Amino acid sequence: MPKALELTENVEMYLKYIYLLSQQNHGTAKTGEISHYLKVAPSSVTEMLERLQ
Repeated sequence: MPKALELTENVEMYLKYIYLLSQQNHGTAKTGEISHYLKVAPSSVTEMLERLQ
């Protein structure tokens, strides 16, 4: 069974922006857009997306 992801403030922010961007872009939230809004490196977004899967 996969380990549960702790819902930290950081995780909540990623989920919020993924949701908002996907609503604006017809279901798509690109790594570059997420990193721009959260002011983090694209590699940080990729790492978080892997954790969220």
